[in-house]
Amino acid sequence: MKAISDSEFPLCVFGLANLNPKVLKVPPTIPQSLTITKTTGKPGHVCYTLQLNTIPPQPITPGPVLSLGELLIKIHTAALNHRDFFIRQHLYPGISFTLPLLCDGCGTVVQLGKSDAHGRERSGSSPSLLGKRVLVNPVPGHSSGVDRPLCGEGRALPRASLVSPIEGAALPLAGLTGWRALVTKRGNAKAGRKVLVTGVGGGVALQVLDFGVAMGGNVYVTSGCEEKIEKAVELGARGGVNYTGGVLGAGVACASAAFEAVP
Repeated sequence: MKAISDSEFPLCVFGLANLNPKVLKVPPTIPQSLTITKTTGKPGHVCYTLQLNTIPPQPITPGPVLSLGELLIKIHTAALNHRDFFIRQHLYPGISFTLPLLCDGCGTVVQLGKSDAHGRERSGSSPSLLGKRVLVNPVPGHSSGVDRPLCGEGRALPRASLVSPIEGAALPLAGLTGWRALVTKRGNAKAGRKVLVTGVGGGVALQVLDFGVAMGGNVYVTSGCEEKIEKAVELGARGGVNYTGGVLGAGVACASAAFEAVP
């Protein structure tokens, strides 16, 4: 994944109830958006054309009234993932030709929703997020490159100070995918378990490696590059196998081990 930044990125609304983009009458701060144009072709063989759209000026009106569970976030950086490439090839579910590409990012919370749809004052949301830099967690119908996407307040996660905005934008989708693969779907990623991470070096594989090591797992890796295996060992892997013929560290044990989790 790769993160891109723009000091003119838009303010975005993230709400709890509706996961679809919601247009609000506020002036845009991004002059262009990137979408795809439908062309004829089979999934995996087609490559949809990229289209750069100019966003027309909007009249200045009062800011949006946020409902309970909504956040207004000023996006600073947004990430380009393999997901965007798969969308161009029609290899991703729920493809939209109107929703701009890019699905996660990093920004600052500039407003909290204070009341629900019935005007009741909010009570459960923490005001500590106001003014904080957050990572935007991807959800269906959300684009960090669109003016006003809507998603849940719980999708905004505080950014650690050691993570830059550009690094933070590149974490959410890869991290979520890795967590689902290792923890949610497998359900047996626990301390002491043998975990095999294939193709280490990619964004998701590195996230799985970090999660597995943090959980106390005995993590082994595979790669066609010795340098990547060496780096994985530095990050906590017990060893690895180069599938072109070599082994490193506890690579022999890796080659013969019975793994309990293979994300």
